[in-house]
Amino acid sequence: MSAEDKGKEKVTAGDNSGEEKAGAKMISVECSDGKTFDMPLAAAMLSTVIRNSCKIVDDESDSDKPSGDGEITMVKLPHQVPYTIFPEVKKYCMKHAKVAEKGNSTATVFTNTGAAAASSSSTSVPDAAPPAPEEEVLTHWDKEFVNVDQWPLYNLLIAAHFLDIQGLFDIASQKVADMLKGKNSQEMRDTLNIANDFTADEQQAIRALNPWAFPNP
Repeated sequence: MSAEDKGKEKVTAGDNSGEEKAGAKMISVECSDGKTFDMPLAAAMLSTVIRNSCKIVDDESDSDKPSGDGEITMVKLPHQVPYTIFPEVKKYCMKHAKVAEKGNSTATVFTNTGAAAASSSSTSVPDAAPPAPEEEVLTHWDKEFVNVDQWPLYNLLIAAHFLDIQGLFDIASQKVADMLKGKNSQEMRDTLNIANDFTADEQQAIRALNPWAFPNP
């Protein structure tokens, strides 16, 4: 190991050594079927709906202590978000909030405590390949996250909409758009399992009014 490597210490908050809590505040959410999930408050705040629900709880509470301050607050989810898909929503939120299951940070930082020693070393050591930018790593993770079958993707999209999680809604929508790219109307219906309820005359009239949409008769 070079002097530079020795001086460059990788620290991941949440390890046993030098652990820093990113905010161990927790929140409990309840699905319409009664199933409950605990999750870090920092992750839950990615949902505008949950964030607003927490504010309502704070406003109606008789306590001076804000919700999540050392205690678990219960928030009920819209019925359109079933317990079968919420674990995936939770996984997305924790990844983007950079927190683990118990609320400790998963963000990675570097300290250059040995930089001076490295610079004074007479031995020249090639620099290691720089790590991929965090944004690129997260973008790749997002693409893999929505690389699922059609119905789980549909449920993710619905959950993102009703919980108002913009980032999740965007990547799920993009995945659907990629699935439909290059397909004609019938192929799109087949992909989305949509029945064609137009009569032959109605379809002909639509084609006549919108020839630009049907380049191949």
